[in-house]
Amino acid sequence: MTRLTGNRFAVLTSSCFLPLVVLATVLRGADKPDVIDVGSRRELFVDRYLIDRISGDARLQMHHPAPREVVVERDQPCEQGAYGFGYITVLRDGDRYCMYYKGGMMREFPDQKKQAFGIADILICYAESADGIHWEKPKLGLHEFAGNKDNNIVWKGLGSHGFTPFIDTRPGCPPEERYKALGTSKTDIKPLPGGTKYLFVLKSPDGIHWTQMEGPKNHGAILGQNDGDFDSQNVAFWDEDAECYRLYFRKRRDVTTRPDLANRADDGEGYRDVKARVRDVKTATSDDCLHWSKPEFLMYPGAPDEELYTNQILPYPRAPHIYLGFPTRYVEARGALTSWHEKMSQKTPGRTYTSYTDGLLMSSRDGRTFHRWGEAFLRPRVPERTMWGYGSCYQNYGIVETKADEPGAHNELSFYVVEHYRHDNPLIRRHTLRPDGFVSAYAPLSGGQLVTKPLRVSGNRLTLNMSTSAAGSIRVEIQNQQGEPLDNFSLNDCPPLFGNTLDRAVKWNTSMPLDSATQQPIRLRFELRDADLYSFQFTAS
Repeated sequence: MTRLTGNRFAVLTSSCFLPLVVLATVLRGADKPDVIDVGSRRELFVDRYLIDRISGDARLQMHHPAPREVVVERDQPCEQGAYGFGYITVLRDGDRYCMYYKGGMMREFPDQKKQAFGIADILICYAESADGIHWEKPKLGLHEFAGNKDNNIVWKGLGSHGFTPFIDTRPGCPPEERYKALGTSKTDIKPLPGGTKYLFVLKSPDGIHWTQMEGPKNHGAILGQNDGDFDSQNVAFWDEDAECYRLYFRKRRDVTTRPDLANRADDGEGYRDVKARVRDVKTATSDDCLHWSKPEFLMYPGAPDEELYTNQILPYPRAPHIYLGFPTRYVEARGALTSWHEKMSQKTPGRTYTSYTDGLLMSSRDGRTFHRWGEAFLRPRVPERTMWGYGSCYQNYGIVETKADEPGAHNELSFYVVEHYRHDNPLIRRHTLRPDGFVSAYAPLSGGQLVTKPLRVSGNRLTLNMSTSAAGSIRVEIQNQQGEPLDNFSLNDCPPLFGNTLDRAVKWNTSMPLDSATQQPIRLRFELRDADLYSFQFTAS
């Protein structure tokens, strides 16, 4: 299935006005319906998109990032306040890693003028690293706080709530707009609550010096209160395959499947009444990052209606045709977990000490329909007193590669996660995962098999990202479209592969070149024994 471009995405989102035959044609693209053109792309097993059948004891198995060292602690005056670090964005720009996070809120400080939520009360702080592991907080001298500019504040003002930067890779993007960021604000100066929410876009040449871009809505915004709530990270990026900007943000959605959420006076943010509403995600596309298509809710076939606090959606850097999302799941009113939670909930009634958050994993091939795993990708850790609570387990936006501790080991993927939220000592901890290591096709030593749908591939070399035990193995068979083994490329022709590597080349006992077998659509049959297969890729040798 070909990737949907911006125009085709707009057609798909309005498909209720199309005959079913026309809609099927849009979905298929130029490929035959029973052949998937993967070319030389890296393919992951984060969904069943490529899988025809799994047999024996094989299954798809989610993996979880490993907690590592603390990278940032709250030790600056502008970082104080009740909300910890909140939302985090981490970008890599060449040899520089950039981290953006929520500092304090100016209305919490008596020496600052009280202003409306999202105008000048949220402080965006900045940290920098040369390796993604050791971080520093530079004294930027840009924004005054408590009488001086000796701080690491990178932005305050319009668009400071949910402020989420990205590096704009659009061809022809002006240098002064190379960095962009989206965030929301209310536009009045009245005491809380009050005001109308708008979404703004900012620009920067270097990720440090920011100015607002003028959008088509009131106050120079790009979207208004009828489009979304915008009250978590507002994620955008340039989609190179679809040649458009994509935007993801929060909006509440009425549901009928959650009677437990109805008839509540408040969900912590004033949105519950006789209806049950869940926090969900909307998306839109744009050619210029200023004028956007009509936002549409994401779709999650087979997944329950759950509260998604953030979305963290981006093209996976090693396979950018696959969108990955890491939404924070909000589970309301489960009750006090420990005696400390009980004590705090009596002191501060409401959701803060009786509701909890964890991290999920989801993936998409078109940017709107997502396969969402029900099990947590990121669980709260121990001790329960400080690690379990509303706001902990927030994962950053962005995936970056970092070096492994072990010399000679392959690089790792790093994620950055909030801990101790709503405590006196909130912090940000790094977590790591092997590249492509979100989900594997796995089988125990008893064995299992996975057979793909018919594929069209390009290249004369097949490599696997794989891990086995010393006794485990993987073998690969190439079949024709009908599922019959090709001569010289059967399972029996493939010596068992074992080890732990990102790019093990598959070989067969033949002098025939691999591309002699791949001129036609093929299927791949993987035999797994005490092995994990994370991804595969056809390339030119």
